[in-house]
Order: sequence, then C-alpha cells, then structure tokens
Amino acid sequence: MRLTTIQFFTAAIAGASCLAPLAPADATPITYNYVQTSASVPYFQVTASMVVDGGLSAIPSINNQLNPGPYDFGALQSFNFSYGVFQASLGNFTAPSIFGFPIWSMGGGTFRFIDALDASDFFIGDGFVSFNSDFSGTGCGNSGFCTGEGHWEAVPEPLTLSLFGAGFVGAVAARRRRKQA
Repeated sequence: MRLTTIQFFTAAIAGASCLAPLAPADATPITYNYVQTSASVPYFQVTASMVVDGGLSAIPSINNQLNPGPYDFGALQSFNFSYGVFQASLGNFTAPSIFGFPIWSMGGGTFRFIDALDASDFFIGDGFVSFNSDFSGTGCGNSGFCTGEGHWEAVPEPLTLSLFGAGFVGAVAARRRRKQA
C-alpha cells in the first residue's frame, strides 16, 4: 500500500499529537528574547531575555512604589537586560531601597527601571525600548538618551523544532519516492 503525500502528513500530525501527553499539564516555561528593530542612534542595541511560565500575560503587574514587598514574581522565572556596561536582572528588582531608589514596575512584558545609584534607567516593552544614563560614553550622544523599537519573540521549544524537522524529512522522503516511481 502506497501512501499519498496527504496521507503521510495526516499520519505525521496524528503521531505528533500522541507526543502531546508527554508534556507536563502545567504551564511550560517559555523563553523570550527581545528583538530590536530600530534605534535612534547608531550602536544602540540592547540585549534582553526572560523566562516565563505561560505567556507574557502571565507576568504579574507589580509597582514597587505601590507595593513595598516582599515581591512574588509569579510566572516570571528570570529577566536580563543589558546595554554596554549596564546590566540588570531580576535581582535588581529585589534590591533594597536606598533613598527611594530603585523605582520600578513590570507587567505583561513591559519593564521600567530607574536606578539612582548608577544613574541609569531603562524602559522595555513591545514596540519601544529606551535607555538613559548620566554617564558619557554610553553611545547615546550628548543627552545620554537612546530610543528604539522592538518586540518580545518566543524562542521555539525543542519539541516544536523536532516536529518541524520530522515534517521536513517526511516531505523530502515523499518527494524522493515520487521521483523514483
């Protein structure tokens, strides 16, 4: 019995759906990278990533000015932001307040952080990213302020990549069989 291409892909999808029960029933951690698409000045390129159980909407809305802590970041497992020598992680959001700083808020994939200690602050979210520093040499011109555009993009999980790979291999095999016949 020969399988047509449609029958082959139907069987592949049915087989892949059998793998779904192997995944845990709770939220799966998703890694997001920030993809910057434009910048106000040359060389302004931020690096940011986070790991969230579920999607961006699972990130709790927290404002440290309204809630003095302790903080429950819920689904947010990790967060990292860097530009030049400035780096911030989830640990910066739990740092003790000194003279009312840092000031920060987060929610739904948007993060705002103002740190008076090193005079650097950032805002990052879907559609907009900015960095401000009182220090020269940041690459942000005389004002020390850079802006850009970008968005959070989910990194494909390995199972998804392997399913795409299996489909591609199946399509190549079906094409070879068709040529040999």
